[in-house]
Amino acid sequence: ERTARKAGYSIGLEVIGKPEHFRGPKSEEALGAIKENLLSVARGASFVVHGFSGERVYTEGIADMRADTGKELLGIYTKLAKEIGAHLVHVHAGAGYTNKMLRPATMPKINAHKDEGINKVRENLITHQKLYADTCMFGIENLPTPSMGDVDNNPDTVWRDCVESVDDCMGVVRDSDLVIAYDTAHYGADRRGEIDLVEPVKRIGNHLGHVHISDVSGYSVPFTSVWK
Repeated sequence: ERTARKAGYSIGLEVIGKPEHFRGPKSEEALGAIKENLLSVARGASFVVHGFSGERVYTEGIADMRADTGKELLGIYTKLAKEIGAHLVHVHAGAGYTNKMLRPATMPKINAHKDEGINKVRENLITHQKLYADTCMFGIENLPTPSMGDVDNNPDTVWRDCVESVDDCMGVVRDSDLVIAYDTAHYGADRRGEIDLVEPVKRIGNHLGHVHISDVSGYSVPFTSVWK
């Protein structure tokens, strides 16, 4: 931590939870417990708030950053960030499609859907960032498929986020004050051989707001298991 601070960075904790922690009848109680744990056990650490993810995000549309439900969640995340002193709220797009849709006849529609999704997520995040710029930074995280959290082993039915790659993230944050949360585990997903984790950082440049470092050895084996 001391070495990181000398270099102008901080090492801290990322707050993430299940959907029921952020919305629903028991959300206030859950958020209260999260805040209490953070402030009592990890006081002094740097905090960032990570929007929840998982299969329900896509199958039920409960965290779609293109829609009103995403805007509502951004408000909840921002309130939590303010209460715990987090310097960043970062999310996944929470909208996507399945590999089963990736057929030659549907590719033009998928590409249009993806571009539209990136632009809508960008629009909503920028609007929110301008309203709450004094609270914290706001950003988007890369989430290629398969991600570390995938539980579906069938490549035809696993969901793909419309904001997957670092380039997709750059499409969201370009010419704005938004930042990118660069997840090394997600970036390394399904890449075999030596993985260059530095090259994306150079492309991201001044839009780099957070680095999530994880061990990502192995690769996906369709129909067998998520990771081998």
